[in-house]
Amino acid sequence: MSCVDLTSEMTELIETLMRYPLPDNELNRLQQSPVFAMARRWGWVMASGELTGIGWAHAAGLRRDGPGHGILPR
Repeated sequence: MSCVDLTSEMTELIETLMRYPLPDNELNRLQQSPVFAMARRWGWVMASGELTGIGWAHAAGLRRDGPGHGILPR
């Protein structure tokens, strides 16, 4: 594992997805974003918009470390 600085967009995405399930219009908007696609590639988010286990670990890291910190699998 290696640490990466999370963009404000990724931080916002993770924080928003912590409220899953989301209204359809909000979820559809997020699913169309490049940052959602990146989170999917990293394995942090399922296609449904639900955070994966590692996604929740990053969400906990946001709370612990403050915005801008995350762990990225190598």
